[in-house]
Amino acid sequence: MAKSLVTPLDLRNFAALLDSNINELTALKSDMDRTLASYDWHDAVAMRFRTKYEETQKPINNLRDVMVDFSHYLTRKAAGLEREYLADNA
Repeated sequence: MAKSLVTPLDLRNFAALLDSNINELTALKSDMDRTLASYDWHDAVAMRFRTKYEETQKPINNLRDVMVDFSHYLTRKAAGLEREYLADNA
């Protein structure tokens, strides 16, 4: 079985980076949604853009969901490593 050299701090730092990027993605999407909703622009080009924009949101939302799940996993893994370390050194 492969072994990894990682510390709970490394895991927590990466989870925090993921969380930061999740928040940034969410904020950018919200800003773009609000901006698009405020435009009264409905020609063919605008409609194609909106359609492509909505299609592009699906994989971005999937990525965000994967990042959320992995962040939670890393946080749990860090806690487990800390428990193991404390149990071994008690």
